[in-house]
Amino acid sequence: MLDIHYLQDEIKRLLKKKESLTELIRRQSIHLILMSESDLRRDEIQYQLEERQTELEEVKDQMASSQRLMLYKSLMSLDYHDHTNLFQNFSRTYHVGAFMLHGSIKSNHHYRGYSVRALLKRLVYITPNSGVTPLMHRDLSSPIQSNDVDALWRALAAEVKLGPYAKREDIIKRICRRLQAENVILVFRGVDFVPEECLRRLIQDFWGPLATEAQKAQHSGRFLLLMFLVDYSGRVKDWEIACAEWPDEGAWKPDIPIRLPIVARFSNRDLSGWMEQWSETLFDILPDDLKQGPLEYRIQNILNKSSNGDPDLVMWYICNRCGHLLEGAEECLRL
Repeated sequence: MLDIHYLQDEIKRLLKKKESLTELIRRQSIHLILMSESDLRRDEIQYQLEERQTELEEVKDQMASSQRLMLYKSLMSLDYHDHTNLFQNFSRTYHVGAFMLHGSIKSNHHYRGYSVRALLKRLVYITPNSGVTPLMHRDLSSPIQSNDVDALWRALAAEVKLGPYAKREDIIKRICRRLQAENVILVFRGVDFVPEECLRRLIQDFWGPLATEAQKAQHSGRFLLLMFLVDYSGRVKDWEIACAEWPDEGAWKPDIPIRLPIVARFSNRDLSGWMEQWSETLFDILPDDLKQGPLEYRIQNILNKSSNGDPDLVMWYICNRCGHLLEGAEECLRL
């Protein structure tokens, strides 16, 4: 995924190219007007003019695409400070762990899930010594994705280049061997779409053996085995699924997931920080009502249009006011 500095440089480059082409088209258009109908060069100039107009439209499209990506990436930075601090503190001390990510329980709209996926993206991105894509990434909200434990073991076997009938012990050994060279990350989105008992078995019979053996295995300790469980609706918090708020010394074992705080409503402070950080960078994208006037007024405007800071609706509203669809953020959310 392109970083923000690259996008800024790319937009500057395209802007210069756009200005150069616009001026060239202006001059050629004047030249064409002043040419006589009988001038033999007229057709050639007309052809060149049309080609440059086509090139200018392509440059405008490229600029719009880069600006759209920059907007989406800026939204990925909204809040989540408590979540990231907890995760970073964990990763400095432990090397095997699972995390339960809860969306907002009070959200009930078409855009639910974008904010918790943005959090997931942030955590995967800040994982120490990262750079690898998740070894396994399943969206359990999709009916075609099996949550059967045996099927998950077979899928993991395939990921580590073992056959479908490989023993679990051999799969775990292969995972531990991989941990000597890189992080191993497993992601299960939409865990609130499976029955409670299925999620319990996933944690106990799939993650449990992996975590226990990886903890025992002797490796450099530099790389991490992580599992992220994404609860879009937040309702898993009320299920009888054993989770810890923090890995207390002596009581916690890595087969028990760490429960991160529920994604909460964005506050005035959260939105103020985003505005101050991104207003200048996004100046050409933001509408006047989001970049002009008192900061307090602009923030209150966002809160009023997003059910008082609902994270998903904040992202939707900002995208909408900038002329883009929140659904377009899929490229930025992709792991």
